Amino acid sequence: LEGHIFYDLLRTKQYSNFVPWLSESRFRQEGFYWPMNPALFKNNNKLTQTSYWRGKV
Repeated sequence: LEGHIFYDLLRTKQYSNFVPWLSESRFRQEGFYWPMNPALFKNNNKLTQTSYWRGKV
């Protein structure tokens, strides 16, 4: 699932058959994005972590 196909699956919500680690709950919480480094928040208070990664990193 390299390149554009991964995002095509997300956009069309066809990911469930091809991306087993991406549950509906994780999808709703934007868990398909990589988490941001917590150090970045110290320098920019306008940044926010997605709800899936909040409290996990």
